[in-house]
Parts: sequence; C-alpha cells; structure tokens
Amino acid sequence: MGGDLRRSLRRPRARTPSGKDRLRARRSAATGEPVPLGTGLPQTITYLPSEGGEGKVQVGEGEFGPVTERMWAYDVGGTNIIGKWFGYRKADPGGKKTSPLDDVHVATWPKEWISEFNELLTALRRITDLEPEQAELLEGILAGPLTTADGLAAAGVKFPQNPKDRKPRHGLPPADPDSEQGMII
Repeated sequence: MGGDLRRSLRRPRARTPSGKDRLRARRSAATGEPVPLGTGLPQTITYLPSEGGEGKVQVGEGEFGPVTERMWAYDVGGTNIIGKWFGYRKADPGGKKTSPLDDVHVATWPKEWISEFNELLTALRRITDLEPEQAELLEGILAGPLTTADGLAAAGVKFPQNPKDRKPRHGLPPADPDSEQGMII
C-alpha cells in the first residue's frame, strides 16, 4: 500500500505549454526601451477581441497581445486577476484608503509596470493553457481508488492521539536506522 500511495501522489513533470509562452513588450526601435502607454496614467483597460480568438488588451494608448478571452476573464475566488492588478495602477487607483499616503501616486505609467503586466499575461497564458490537462488530472484523481484512514495507518501514517500531538514539531526526532518513519522521502 505504501508504495502505491506514494506513486499515486507523485506530481506530474512540470512543463510549459507549447507555442508562444512568453509575451514581449513592444520596444522602441531607437532605444530598445518599452514603448510608453501615453502621457499620463490610463483610467481604463479594455479587451479588444478578434476573430481568431486571441485579441488584445488596451491600456491607455498601448496594446498588449495576444490575449485570449479566457486570460481576460480569469478569476480567483470571483476576483478578476487583470482587473485587480490594473485597479491599483490606474489614474484613480481603487482599494481601501487608510492613510494620507494612499493619495500619493505616480503621474505617469512606469516602464516597470509594462514588464509586470507582460509577466502577468505570460503567467495567465500558461495557467489557462494547462486548464484542460488539469481538469483531466482531477477527473483521474476523483475516479481513482479512495484511501481510508485504515489504509493510511497501515502505510505508517501516525494520527494525533491527543491535543499535544496536533502542535507543530520544531525539529525531526533522531532517525531510527531500521525505520522509514521520520525520513523525508
């Protein structure tokens, strides 16, 4: 049982999706620097769909792409990721005001934000490209055999017997050379 359990919990090899997996900032031909998004801070961000399924995101006078509709709509816990990221970087930033320092804000869009946004879009591309494989993996896990508490105990898992057992340990006990318990495998 122990070997089967370890094999079933093994993580699949990490890999990046095929195709374009990194978005690049548009750069000036003269300086090689990212192209500014206009003279001030943008107030809105807009998704511009295209017929091919990969549109662009318009931020101020700048455009970022290719961006899929799934990347644009990606949310965690009901919070849209692109919207949340932009909300703190627009002309009138959102968020809770707790200090006079909240009114101190940059006047123009820093070049670092262009790189940050490209990195965010790259991460969203990779995440959304892997969603079908993640769904397939989850289906396989849910369809697989259940492991019971008795099965885990037979594999050597020790369950807490009293409240003291639930407290975190601040070090591993000395390893018994004849036992696998306490060893990191």
